[in-house]
Amino acid sequence: MKHFSNIIIGFGKAGKTLAGTLAKHGEEVLIIEKDPNMYGGTCINVACLPTKNMIINAHRGIEYEVALKKKNALTAMLRNKNYHKVADLQEATVLTATAEFLDDHTVRVSDNSGQETLIADRIFIPDYSCTKFLITAKSVKYDKSP
Repeated sequence: MKHFSNIIIGFGKAGKTLAGTLAKHGEEVLIIEKDPNMYGGTCINVACLPTKNMIINAHRGIEYEVALKKKNALTAMLRNKNYHKVADLQEATVLTATAEFLDDHTVRVSDNSGQETLIADRIFIPDYSCTKFLITAKSVKYDKSP
């Protein structure tokens, strides 16, 4: 079994922010996202930004097919930037897979190549609607809040 200091399940706004903060403080991080088209989360991929982009383009009189291509280009660019904000950090690893809890410190990940069991000191399922991250095993001390 591979061991990680931190596993984060979900590459949305909160997951990428937490992964970046931990990695920049020298903490080893594995972030797991089941869908490569969701790096960066709901807002940039399927909700806020694509919707607003389509509305703006409609108000500008841009044909639907052209507006759709513009929206797809925008989300692809944002997804790529979000991916590299984490993946390019030395202490961070990104894994595209599903994750299933086996216990408080163990997850089984599955992708097209098979399954693997991973253990971690801390496992996070971040939700950006929360103002503070819940930490399962031990507290982390930083100069600033993540």
